[in-house]
Amino acid sequence: MNHLATCYERTLAVFGDRYPRIERRLELLSRPASGEAAGPDASAGDRIIAGTIELFPEMSDPREMAALLWAANWLTVRQEKHPFNPPPVSDLSRLWGAIGSLFGRDPTEVMWTTMVTVCDAWHRVEGRKAYLPSEALARRLLATELRGLRTDDLRLPFRCIYVALPCDLGLRIRSPRSGWHPMEGAYLAELGEGPSRQWHILLWSSASAEPLRDCHHSFDLPLRPGWALDDILEECRAAYSHSGKEVWLDAFRFLMNVVIYATWPDAERDEVMLNTEARALWDRVQKLPRISAKRDRLKEELKRHDPVKRIILGRSVPKYESPGTGPGSELVKRVQVQGHWKQQPHGPALTLRKTIWVQPYWKGPEDGVFETPAEHRLV
Repeated sequence: MNHLATCYERTLAVFGDRYPRIERRLELLSRPASGEAAGPDASAGDRIIAGTIELFPEMSDPREMAALLWAANWLTVRQEKHPFNPPPVSDLSRLWGAIGSLFGRDPTEVMWTTMVTVCDAWHRVEGRKAYLPSEALARRLLATELRGLRTDDLRLPFRCIYVALPCDLGLRIRSPRSGWHPMEGAYLAELGEGPSRQWHILLWSSASAEPLRDCHHSFDLPLRPGWALDDILEECRAAYSHSGKEVWLDAFRFLMNVVIYATWPDAERDEVMLNTEARALWDRVQKLPRISAKRDRLKEELKRHDPVKRIILGRSVPKYESPGTGPGSELVKRVQVQGHWKQQPHGPALTLRKTIWVQPYWKGPEDGVFETPAEHRLV
């Protein structure tokens, strides 16, 4: 399990050079004809569908077919203003219908199989921002409540981000093919404004060697203005109870806490590049004037070296102390006190508010017994 890898990076690792080659070919087939106006237009989706159908017979193995499907979704999302448009208005819906016919499958089944590619494509459109909380921070946020917070306190730093889990936090999602798997990450996309504002959330685990057989669960989370976050989650609990997905609430609370921390003025954020060549290019870019053709060329080259911007959260947050494990009576326990966020009054006549994070902690005798934290499973 590689908690630093996004689905896109894993795609490149699995498909090798097949994916960029197929994507380039499909992009060439999808370009406007000579004399036709350049840029996105009403026929862009038709050209992508036609190019996909044209290339399909050349795909000699399942991985090439999967790479073509991935590329078709990426190009369609890139030219659509809204990647999650409902059918039948979306080019994606028409694309899935065409692909379903090629594979001899129902378009709805194709949609669910490729939903992760849609979120991944939207992430690419938005600049591939990946947030990784440190293990110590992640464990503290997992034990932090949302009481007192409202939807106005919750905003993504970008329209679509990827949150990677630094370790196994006990959150599980289930694949009908292969059973339970540790949740590795989640795509969060913020859509709409006002009463129509919502998050589209896709929880993900690399359950298979083939990206298109990964385990994922997809949700739409309404964020009505002024609502308490706990009330939003309770409403969703009732809406999804028929499908047995109540326990994803722990994952949602964790992701909300990550976003609140990431946008908190006092948060510790470090943007890193694991690629040394990318780091050197970045240093060169910073030395050039902001308006410069050379700077633009280097920035494009930088994208090829390190396509994902990783933001490490809470790197220096101290390890979350676990309760003592020595002997003791079961009546004398170590108790975990949940963390929470609060709006601290300050300023003239205490009219201003500052967000404060009261972190979780353990209380009780050092040698007290404790109960093993429950494992959270998404079914």
